[in-house]
Amino acid sequence: AVGLIRSQETFARVVAAATLSETGSVADAAARRVIHWFFKEAREAGIGAVILALARASVIDHSSSCSSLWDAQVNCAHALIEGYLCHYAEIVAPTPLLRGQDLLALGVPPGRSVGRAAAFLAEAQAAGEVATTAQAHALVQQWLEQDNCTKGRAA
Repeated sequence: AVGLIRSQETFARVVAAATLSETGSVADAAARRVIHWFFKEAREAGIGAVILALARASVIDHSSSCSSLWDAQVNCAHALIEGYLCHYAEIVAPTPLLRGQDLLALGVPPGRSVGRAAAFLAEAQAAGEVATTAQAHALVQQWLEQDNCTKGRAA
C-alpha cells in the first residue's frame, strides 16, 4: 500500500511537470525519459497508481477549471501505460549495453559511481539516444569527462 501511495505522488509530479501531457508520444526522447524514470521510481505499483489516480480524479467535477488538469492526467496516463505495455523492453527496462565490469574497464571508479553511470546509461538507452555498445562507450566517456570537470570545479 505504501508503494501505491508513493507511486500516486510520483504520478502527480509527472502530471505537474506536464512533460508527458505536452509531448505525449513514446517517440519523443523527453517523454521516454519520464516514462523510464516513473517506472524506475514506481516499480510494480506504477500501473495501479496511474489507474487509481485517474479513478480518484474522475470523481471530481469536470468543470472548465478542472478540464485541463483532467486532460493532462489522461494524456500522462496514456503515455505511461503505452510505454509500459507496448515498449517495456525499450523504455521501462532496456537490456543494459554495458555491465558493471565494462564500466569499471572504461574508468568509472568503483562504488556508487558504477551505479550512477549505469543509471545514466539506462536512461539514455530508454530515451533512444544510444543503441549500440560503441555508442554506450562514447557516452560513458563523455559522462566521465563531465563528472571529472564537475569534481575539479568543486575542489
